[in-house]
Amino acid sequence: MSQKLIEENIPDCFLCPITQELMQDPVIAADGHTYERKAIKRWLKTGNRRSPLTNESLTNMTFIENYLARSLIHEFIENQTKTTQSCDLIRNKEVEFKSKEKCLKDEINKKSQEINSLLSRLETQRKTKKRHTIFDYTAFIVILGMLFYNSADRFVKSSEIYSSKFNTIEFESSKLVLAQPVEYQSSKISATSKDGSHYAYADSNYIFVINTATNENEISLRHNSSEITFIQFSNSGKLLASGNRDNEVTLWSLESKKKIKDFMGHKKAISAIDISADEKLVVSGGWDGKVILWDIESQHQNGIFGKMNDKTSWVTAIKFSPDGKLIASSHGDFAINIWNIADKKIIKQIKGHQNWIQSVAFSDCGKFLNSKSIDGTIIITKIFN
Repeated sequence: MSQKLIEENIPDCFLCPITQELMQDPVIAADGHTYERKAIKRWLKTGNRRSPLTNESLTNMTFIENYLARSLIHEFIENQTKTTQSCDLIRNKEVEFKSKEKCLKDEINKKSQEINSLLSRLETQRKTKKRHTIFDYTAFIVILGMLFYNSADRFVKSSEIYSSKFNTIEFESSKLVLAQPVEYQSSKISATSKDGSHYAYADSNYIFVINTATNENEISLRHNSSEITFIQFSNSGKLLASGNRDNEVTLWSLESKKKIKDFMGHKKAISAIDISADEKLVVSGGWDGKVILWDIESQHQNGIFGKMNDKTSWVTAIKFSPDGKLIASSHGDFAINIWNIADKKIIKQIKGHQNWIQSVAFSDCGKFLNSKSIDGTIIITKIFN
C-alpha cells in the first residue's frame, strides 16, 4: 500500500499534537498527553513551561515512555502495508488505544495514592519523634517525581519545618515543582522572567535582555554607575530592577527601554531585590543588612525595616508574598525574617539552615515559604496555621 494511503488513514491519536506527524518515539508528558519526544523537547528548550494542549503549567519536565502507543503505531503501519484494512478496524484500534491510555493514567493515579500514604507515614513518624523531620533523599525524589498530584498542604501539615537536599524547587499554583535550569545561565548576575520568555544577565554596568525563543538580544540597558550586582524581573515582565556596587537600586521600563528611577538609601552594595505583584513597590536588601521598601509611584522610601545586630547579617535573598502584605528576607546569619509591611515588624523568624541562603519563595496561597541554601538544603516552612 502506498505511503499516501497510510497517511490518509492515520488516526488522530497517533499524530503528535505539536508536529501533526506520525509519532516514532511517543512519550507521556506531565500533562498526561502523548507527544513525539523530539517535538516536546524542542518545545521546552525554547523556554515554554506550559502544556501545548491545555496551556496549563507543566509541573515537571520528565517524560514516560509510551510503549503502548509505540506498539500500536508500529502495528498500524505493518497492517496498512500488508492489507487494505477497513475503516471500522482503524476506529476499533483508536478506541483500544484510548482505553489502554486510560488504564495507564489510572496506574499513575494509583502511584500518587501510594505517595500520599508515604507522606502520611512520614507525618506519623515526625509526631512520634517530636522533632523536625528530615526527608529521606530517595523518598523525596520519588515524591518530587509525582508532585503534580500533590498540593503543598500535603507536605506541610503543621508549623514544623521539613528539609531535604535537592535542586531548587519553587511554588506554583500551590504546588511544588522542580525549578528547571535556564539554558543561558552562567556565573554572571542573571534573572529569568516569570513566563520564561526572556532571560537577562549583567556584564559590568550593562544589562542584556534575551528572547529565549529566538536566543536574540532584544534590549540593552546601560547604567552610568558601577558594576551591576543583582537584577530581577517584575511578574508581568514589563519592569526590571537592578542593584549595583554604588549602593543604588534602579528601576527600568522594558517597554520604553529606559530608566525610570534610581533609589538611594543603602550604605553598601545591593545584594537582593524584588518587585511586588501589583508593581507598586520595590524592596531591596544590601550588604549593610538593611531591608528598604520603595514606593514606585512616589519614588520615595516607604520604610526601612532595620538592620540586624549581627555584623554578618547582610541580606542574601528577599521576596514579597503574593498578596504584597509580607516580605521574607534571608540574612548572613542563616536566619529568615518574615516582615509585616503594615507595621514593619518581624512576625516570624525561621532558623534551620547551616549555610547562607540563596533563595526564598512564597507559595501562591502565602501560607508556606520555601528556602534553599548554598549547600543544596531546602526547607519548607508553614508560616500560618
